[in-house]
Amino acid sequence: LILSIVATAQTTWFEIPTNTNKKLNTISFGSSEVGYIGGNDSLLLKTTDGGQTWTALTFSGVDFSSGSTILNLKFVSESTGFMVVSQFSGSYKTTDGGLSWNQLPVVMCFQHALFFWDAQNGFVGGAGCFQGEQIDIYTDGMFEPATINTPTFDAADKVVDIDFLDMDFGMAVSQGRFLRTTDGGQTWDTIPTIDPDPMTSIEIVNDTLVYAGYVDQESAGYGLHVSHDGGLTWEMETEMATFAYPDYNDVMTTANGYIYSATNAMIQGMIFENKGDGWLFYSVDQPLYALGSPGDSTV
Repeated sequence: LILSIVATAQTTWFEIPTNTNKKLNTISFGSSEVGYIGGNDSLLLKTTDGGQTWTALTFSGVDFSSGSTILNLKFVSESTGFMVVSQFSGSYKTTDGGLSWNQLPVVMCFQHALFFWDAQNGFVGGAGCFQGEQIDIYTDGMFEPATINTPTFDAADKVVDIDFLDMDFGMAVSQGRFLRTTDGGQTWDTIPTIDPDPMTSIEIVNDTLVYAGYVDQESAGYGLHVSHDGGLTWEMETEMATFAYPDYNDVMTTANGYIYSATNAMIQGMIFENKGDGWLFYSVDQPLYALGSPGDSTV
């Protein structure tokens, strides 16, 4: 309760209208001014003023016949970005600011995760039809599969998020395990999670500190999963403990090193924040599912 009062007194968070009641799943900024939000029912929103106002886009080129949920977005510039639609509808690329999309030649039944360095280099993650976790490497319009050591052959273990610290060290989470690479994503080792709850997100802060989010189905979590040895071993960040037991849907680090997590607890949302002097949390009116930052001081 004391922490809640302190956080409320210090908060500068405020709600921005989006003119929709549809669930918003993912957010990505291509610059300090231009960003995009993907949601349910083929909803794609765009901002050109750093997130202050959002407008629904009318766009073409996406096949929604197998599902209309936009699961993930990753924009590498104001005009060029990547999208995953549902689990069977595929991955797409735009070069005109989201107005038209072209499907990528990904051979993967369950697609979800995106990480891109630029318009021609990146990764798509998910699961094969009968082979568990799968990560494909994208280079100049072509895909090749990465090697995942000790695969589970369980499609429920699809890769849901990927992050890299540099061109060598990267991590991913499937719904059941951690994956770790030190050769630029060519090969990935698998590491068990510390509880059976489905994983949601991964964020590499530096070469030793890594955070991961999860859905707290057991109502037994005390905070984000944290590693202090570059993802090799994991524990819970107990300094974040509350009686809300939220689902930690997303975690991110801003350019100035601040760490945030977006969560939902029952019908409300919670934002966890660490600016280097410990964790604070803020309650907000709606569940939160994703984080994005157009600049150092804005999230």
